[in-house]
Parts: sequence; structure tokens; C-alpha cells
Amino acid sequence: MSLNHLVPIFSAEYAKAAKKLKSDGIPLAKVDATKENELAKEYMVQGFPTIIIFRNGVKVEDYQVNRYEMDMFTQNIVEIGFKAKK
Repeated sequence: MSLNHLVPIFSAEYAKAAKKLKSDGIPLAKVDATKENELAKEYMVQGFPTIIIFRNGVKVEDYQVNRYEMDMFTQNIVEIGFKAKK
């Protein structure tokens, strides 16, 4: 099942979350795992979108986004970002 129709929604929500986190000094980066195959394998990315939390450069947690609850997407990312900063 293709989720290409969700890409614009995720992109817009991701941008909102990135802006909010940046204002609080929390970096948010994204990687296209379909193009960065080795990186996706290294971090065992199996679904899209996947959020991986790093603290001081060390992976601490995976977070699978429920792609069907887009209204909570931005809030979830912001909460995850604050969690990673602790």
C-alpha cells in the first residue's frame, strides 16, 4: 500500500514540529530512508515515518508514528524532542 498521498501532510506537520523544537534549542533532522539505504539498515528502519531519539549522539529510543492520527503528529514530535533533551 502506497502512502505517497501522506507525504505532503507529513512534510507540513514535520515543519511545524521542527520550528517549535528549534525555538527551544532542540534539533530535528530528517532522512529519506528510501535514498539512504545504509543508514536505514544501520538503524533498522522498518516503517515510515520512524522517529529515532538520540541523546548526545547515542540512539536511545525508536518511536513509531501512527500515520492515521495526523492531528497529533506535531504534538508527538515536540514531546519526543523534549524527552530527548532531558
